[in-house]
Amino acid sequence: MRFEPDSEWAAFYEELEPQKRGQILQALRPELLDETDRFRKQLFLERYRDKKHPDREVDNYLWHYLFLLEAYRNRLTLFSGFSRDVKRSAAALHWEEIETLPEAQQAALYLEFRNAASRYLDCCRSDQYGRTLFGLRRGSDREKLERATQDIWRMSRGVAISSGREEQMRLFCDALYDALLLFDPDAKEIYEKLEQKKG
Repeated sequence: MRFEPDSEWAAFYEELEPQKRGQILQALRPELLDETDRFRKQLFLERYRDKKHPDREVDNYLWHYLFLLEAYRNRLTLFSGFSRDVKRSAAALHWEEIETLPEAQQAALYLEFRNAASRYLDCCRSDQYGRTLFGLRRGSDREKLERATQDIWRMSRGVAISSGREEQMRLFCDALYDALLLFDPDAKEIYEKLEQKKG
């Protein structure tokens, strides 16, 4: 793992439900927050706030993960707009400023990326995920793991390689890979085969 949270922040980064994460944040006394803690709060608000509809529940990071996955799948189609789409996510996910951030803020960003990936992977356990034959056949646990690993690779390393942003996206790719191994260590072998085949 590239970064691990301090013990006081461990529960915040392990929790996947936005409301419970918000409650953990609210329990912290504002006068005790340092610059990095304020950055964490900023990331939280960016991730879950819908500026046009403040009452609506959203996960903007998760939306970008799915957006990147779809952009990668369509990258070779005519008029796909792949570069434009990746640039949009780059701005929203702070990729272009990572090098300028202090290490503690890079760690906070990494942990937020990892948390969002863990939330995505948690959905991959559902009965609906990985179905085949027009949704009639349930995917086996192995099939679900293979598909989840492909999804994580495509939305991170696949996009990074295809867009020429490997260095800029390194922290993001590391976070998603680490979330995948926390989800299921057996994914490592599948991921490495994808790297050999497509990387």
